[in-house]
Amino acid sequence: MPLDPDAIDPVDRHVGARIREERTAAGVTQSQLGEAIGVTFQQVQKYERGTNRISASMIVRVANTLNVPLVSLFPGSGAQAAPAETLATLKGGRQLAEAFVAMTPRQRDALLSVATEFVGADKVASAPRAATLRAASR
Repeated sequence: MPLDPDAIDPVDRHVGARIREERTAAGVTQSQLGEAIGVTFQQVQKYERGTNRISASMIVRVANTLNVPLVSLFPGSGAQAAPAETLATLKGGRQLAEAFVAMTPRQRDALLSVATEFVGADKVASAPRAATLRAASR
C-alpha cells in the first residue's frame, strides 16, 4: 500500500501540537513566535497543524524561543524526559523552579517535605537523591 504524499505524518502533527501547547502555555501569540523565529504567523499556523513540515533548525529555534527542552517537542518525550525537563514543560513549572531556586535551604526542605507528602514519599523515585542534594545545597 503506497503512502499518500498529501497525508500529514503523525510525527509532524505531534510536533506541531506540542509547539502550540508550549506557545500557549508561555502566553506567546503565533505572530510573536513567528517574528522571533523569522517566519509569518501563517507559517506558524501551518507548523502547528502539521501541514508544513518544520526543519530541524527551525525546531531548535522554536524550543529556544519558548525556553523548552528540545526533546519535549517530540513523541515519547514525556516518558523519557528527566523530571527537571518535565517540570519546565508543565503549567507553572518554570515559576515553581524559579521560586525554589530563590528560597533558603530551610524553605526548600519545607517545600520538598510538603510536596512528597502530597504525592506520597513512595512515589518520589529520587527521594534519597533529593536528600543528598539538600545536604549539598546548604
